[in-house]
Amino acid sequence: MSGAETVEHRLGKVRAFIVALASIAERDGARKDDATTATHLEIVAKEELDKVTDALGVEVLNRDC
Repeated sequence: MSGAETVEHRLGKVRAFIVALASIAERDGARKDDATTATHLEIVAKEELDKVTDALGVEVLNRDC
């Protein structure tokens, strides 16, 4: 990983995605693009977690969460 993409940096991005997902959930679909945005954020968060898992060589989050 490059210096700008450390494990801590990637986990920080995932935390930000989780906050954004919570915000979307609170709106309860009030905006027409909420479902698409939520799906996109979930995909990007999973990709970042997969990169962290690869970098550490261990699973960082139980997949049942």
